[in-house]
Amino acid sequence: MEQVAQGAALHWLPMAEAGVQTLQPPLDGMPAVLGWLAQQRYDGALVVQSSPHELVLLVLDGAPIGASLRSTMGGHVLVGPDALRGLIERAGPGARSTARLLPFARPLVETLASTLDPQPTVRPLEGTEQIRAALREVAARNHHGVVDLIVGERWGRTLFHHGRLLGSYHYDNLAVAPSLAALGRLATAGPGTLVVRRVPARPPAPLQWPAA
Repeated sequence: MEQVAQGAALHWLPMAEAGVQTLQPPLDGMPAVLGWLAQQRYDGALVVQSSPHELVLLVLDGAPIGASLRSTMGGHVLVGPDALRGLIERAGPGARSTARLLPFARPLVETLASTLDPQPTVRPLEGTEQIRAALREVAARNHHGVVDLIVGERWGRTLFHHGRLLGSYHYDNLAVAPSLAALGRLATAGPGTLVVRRVPARPPAPLQWPAA
């Protein structure tokens, strides 16, 4: 349960809806990058990689509202301000990095903010009929957030924006599609776990890059 709730949910990003920009700033140059995003009132994700670490920042209207740090060498996933400090402590403030800007439509960013839900609803699931019933149930409740289906190491995600289905994507195809067929195929692969995450009732406070 703890692994599902605190795992790499924010790292499961869809394909960008427009061109991806790549920058190569040192970590101590990130405040300038964030300042530029604030001026642009940017909506999307900023993925900062400084091997073996990956930091994901979710940015809404130019302000980072969520952060998650994971490492290919294992260890706990850090979230929020701890993720920002953790990257600097692990890699060093002057470390080189690759920063990718993934622009998304505002409703999609608002929906992805549900990955910050500290207490998602988790339940076992098996078969396509059960997932159809579960998705109908959350839609009927005007769900605002994501519904993740996890089967072993594979996952699929459905996006709901105030009850409206935005689409779904999965580990093997990150393009958001209006069809739920891929999730149906994933549901037939074996017993899985359904995780329902909701957008926080209040917008989270913007994150600040740690001072040197």
